[in-house]
Amino acid sequence: MALAAFTGAFAVCVLATCLTPYHLRIYIPVVTAVRLTDPFLFLAELQAPPFRLIFDWIMLSLLLAAAFVLGRQRTVSWFLVLLLATGAFVAFRARRDVWFVVIASAATLAITRATASKRLSFGMARVAVIAVLVLGVTVGLSLTRVSASRLEEAVAEAFPVGAAAFVDRQQYRGRIYNDYNWGGYLMWRLPVLDVSLDGRNPLHGDDRIWQSIRTWGGHPSWASDPELARASIVIADVNTALASLLRLDRRFALVYEDRVAAVFVQPVTSPPASTISR
Repeated sequence: MALAAFTGAFAVCVLATCLTPYHLRIYIPVVTAVRLTDPFLFLAELQAPPFRLIFDWIMLSLLLAAAFVLGRQRTVSWFLVLLLATGAFVAFRARRDVWFVVIASAATLAITRATASKRLSFGMARVAVIAVLVLGVTVGLSLTRVSASRLEEAVAEAFPVGAAAFVDRQQYRGRIYNDYNWGGYLMWRLPVLDVSLDGRNPLHGDDRIWQSIRTWGGHPSWASDPELARASIVIADVNTALASLLRLDRRFALVYEDRVAAVFVQPVTSPPASTISR
């Protein structure tokens, strides 16, 4: 009965997509995202969780707890099994999808909690309680450092906050050539400007992403990159090879630099009497 209900709900959901303007084409980005493999080796958000942060271990703990509780059920729920398996696959494949396995694990624990709690022995229950307390204390200690100022500092260390503010103040217009990892931030911070790449990797495709990776790495073909040639503004990580190469490129002028990012502009986009801001 449960399997029939699940199959019926799945069929209804698939048919519902046919009522949208996209029809079955809505599934193409999903298939494309699963198919992409090469960029996963270089893009930070597409790499596997590094397990260097407490949140990665919390995710793993939730997954193991959900799998343990689910395994003790008398009746196997194939829906929950498939949900956990899918969540584990996408989460361990790319860190940006960790949310999926966290939600799947939480849902599994919530659904199976009543049945599983009746079958746990006293010793196992005590171990579970201790584990939860240790995890709660660890998370609490780690979160005590979280504040608005600390969040702003973390963002400034990872993203071109100063460079974006400078571009906004100078009211530059045109297309930005940016690194993939900064595309989402720049779209949010500078909404009136177009970025060259953002986190929608299925939209851009392997070839375009590979070209960006080669250009930022100083590959011999960097100077002929059409995206770079069309850009009016380049916001570059100061530690990249491209940032060093652009200092010698007469097509661009360095107008801003801090310890995180540098801003280069085509001379025609520079405001009158602009000077380098540091």
